[in-house]
Amino acid sequence: MDHLTEYLEEKLEELDVPGLDVEYSTSMCGKSGVLTVKLGAKGTYVINKQPPNKQIWLSSPVSGPKRYDYDTTHRVWFYARDGGLMHDLLNRELRESLGDESIEVDLAEEGANSCTPIPMSLPTPSATPHGSPPLAASPSSPLARRKPVLYLPTPIHPAARALAADRFDVIDADSPRAATWTDEADAVVVRQGGVSADEARRAVRLRIIARNGVGTETVPLEVCRERGIAVTNQPGSNAKAVAEQALVLAISVARRTVEFDRRLRRGERMPSIHWLAETLEGKTLGLVGMGDIAREFAKKAACAFDMTILVYSPTSPPSKWTPSDPSGHAPIPHRRVSSLNELLAEADVVSLHCPLNDDTREMMGREQFERMKPGGILVNTGRGGLVDESALLAALSTHEIYGAGLDVLAHEPATLERYGDLFALDNVVVSPHAGAGTHQVQVDSCVDSCVVAVETCARFLEDGGIGKSKRVV
Repeated sequence: MDHLTEYLEEKLEELDVPGLDVEYSTSMCGKSGVLTVKLGAKGTYVINKQPPNKQIWLSSPVSGPKRYDYDTTHRVWFYARDGGLMHDLLNRELRESLGDESIEVDLAEEGANSCTPIPMSLPTPSATPHGSPPLAASPSSPLARRKPVLYLPTPIHPAARALAADRFDVIDADSPRAATWTDEADAVVVRQGGVSADEARRAVRLRIIARNGVGTETVPLEVCRERGIAVTNQPGSNAKAVAEQALVLAISVARRTVEFDRRLRRGERMPSIHWLAETLEGKTLGLVGMGDIAREFAKKAACAFDMTILVYSPTSPPSKWTPSDPSGHAPIPHRRVSSLNELLAEADVVSLHCPLNDDTREMMGREQFERMKPGGILVNTGRGGLVDESALLAALSTHEIYGAGLDVLAHEPATLERYGDLFALDNVVVSPHAGAGTHQVQVDSCVDSCVVAVETCARFLEDGGIGKSKRVV
């Protein structure tokens, strides 16, 4: 029996409800199992966990069978995340069947593989047996009269989508209702894309925009301030993954990985002397910005490749990354430079990690590429608008710089019509803004975004609070 099911069975047995009987059985391989909760005349609940199919099924006499997806490759996430889902779900089912709000299965305690499940606000019982329960709200709150509406401009992880559907009336981007989402939505979860200023003005019910990431340039902050719309983000949630992508891009460009791959697939044969590439070992990494991603990239580059770290970040305090850094992070050996030009002249790899604003837009232009080393590599996992793409194309085409690794472009999604000349070059490696595109990051940040949106929406409508969320506006 796995830890979650064992813990769930134990908590159910502790309820001591007349007629409650708990049984557990496993498959022959022991990887799947069925937890049967019998409530006498009230009916039988079956929780069927099927790891090979990445599903949890819960069948009940109240709402019938429901499926919840999970990922067996991330056990900690499975226990923590679906522990939270099952906590919420099972309580609701028990309450609706037994009519007793005091009956509660608490999976938020220590247990479930000794990890901490995400905090969940328990819903109040539904007024109808088959309806989904609304969030708890004051009688005067709009949430007390209708289920809140969540708009998803882009798809999110299936686990997050299941959680959202349990708490919200969800409008997906491909829904017929998407064309008029501004008439209905109380909350928006932004993964990619964003909300325009016009949409924010027209969204008469909108109270919260939860950004599934760090950057908020796709959210009209001034309009949100004017209208009292809360905006939250998740700083640091994807830092390690994006830093890993930055390192992959730098290595791929230096070692000509994509070029070699293309040529081999075309059947080309070349003398080995023509396959020589560059190395990152012992080179100098120049970081523009000192955020969480830059920090993680610096750690990886210094540890794995013994790279010297240069930093240009005029907005960061002198104590950043030093032993006196108030954040408490371990110091990172580095040297601060006073200008971008100084960094460009010394760095073998230049990596951009700053926000896009009026001061940074196209900060890398023709003059900057001329100042880079002839063997210099540009890496951009920040924002495409940081680079003058026409100047970059010229610098790459003439081999003024060695190459570029780009996870972001000024116009996304990128098309061959717009970027065909850039994509045809052998000394550029591109990826589709996929730096944070790992399963674990998307599970964590997507689920957290939904939880933040749910709790912030309910709290904001009720008393103007925002709970534990990180508020930008």
